Amino acid sequence: RYIAFVSYAPGLGGSTGKFRQIFWRDRKTGETRLISASAAGGEGNQNSHAPAISADGKSVAFESYATNLVPIDTNGVRDVFVWNYDKNTISAVSDAPGGIEANSEAFQPTISGDGKYIAFSSSASTLTSGVDGTSTVNVFLKDMQSGTVTLISRNPKTGKGGGGSNPSISEDGSRIAFYNYFPLTEDDKNTLWDIYVWQRGNPQLKRVSMTSERTDRDQGSESSSRVVAPAISGDGRFVTFATTAKNMVGGDTNGVQDVFVTEIDTGRVTRLSLGKDGQEPDSDTPIGQGEKISISYDGSWVVFSSNAKNLGGNILLKNVSTGEIKIISTAQGISVARPDISRNGNFVVFGTSQQLDGRFKSSGIFAVGTGVGK
Repeated sequence: RYIAFVSYAPGLGGSTGKFRQIFWRDRKTGETRLISASAAGGEGNQNSHAPAISADGKSVAFESYATNLVPIDTNGVRDVFVWNYDKNTISAVSDAPGGIEANSEAFQPTISGDGKYIAFSSSASTLTSGVDGTSTVNVFLKDMQSGTVTLISRNPKTGKGGGGSNPSISEDGSRIAFYNYFPLTEDDKNTLWDIYVWQRGNPQLKRVSMTSERTDRDQGSESSSRVVAPAISGDGRFVTFATTAKNMVGGDTNGVQDVFVTEIDTGRVTRLSLGKDGQEPDSDTPIGQGEKISISYDGSWVVFSSNAKNLGGNILLKNVSTGEIKIISTAQGISVARPDISRNGNFVVFGTSQQLDGRFKSSGIFAVGTGVGK
């Protein structure tokens, strides 16, 4: 029902179009609201990006360079904010208890189902203890009720920030998956990027970007420090990611980027970017390097983009258990943005240069009913 997105179209939600703004759309009532705005209603005075919407649709976290969204914003860098529907207010996220501003930029927010917890990336050293003051980016978790900030990407040997970015949070906020190049577990000896999972109450991070044999994956055709965006399922059981590694599972011979899902507790790895007859894609799937693979709450469905000509489309919905594939967009040679999936998999939303809605002679962001879920 609710979608958050970025646009700089003039007139949309009252925007002037001078800067990119964050909008909240209620598909039932038709309301489109500009939410990157000050308490007085003035739109953000700089660009805003990367909205993340809660499961109930009533909170949206985002990053912004704007300095007029909250009463005090003097650090001159990108910050993370959250908008609340019930109060129609904006609150700062990337600050320490007591309202201490971050001394460096914050970005890449991800929000729990009820909006209580927001994880984000930042190179700041003033958010909590354990950050050594360097420019290294780390992952932090903000409790919006208590105001406490927790360092997630902590190096177990030093107790300090070990680096990390691109967090993805479970619906209850108890697990966070994130990317890192620097080793954060003793078993990480492959000198490649990896995906880790933090769990509340457990100081030991878990590395999940390993092969089905629980060994280090190879480098494939990608950079050893390629930036990858993981996605954790709402129930916190599964993590998806993309890699060109050839030894994640047996039979991977196509030499291109593929989509994988790991079950966190068992370590089971499944390659998802296969056709309905098991054929390997003949080109990168997903399209973007390390592109985030959206996954439903219970891990049953994933949606991803593809450049392959032999999979039947460029946006595909895949059932993790049965292997069933639904083609969401069939056009070849048409640009598409990273797709996202609703909580139960019954809707997919994505941007495209196609004109998919006959009421409007334009490209844009479209929602497509998938016929699955509830």
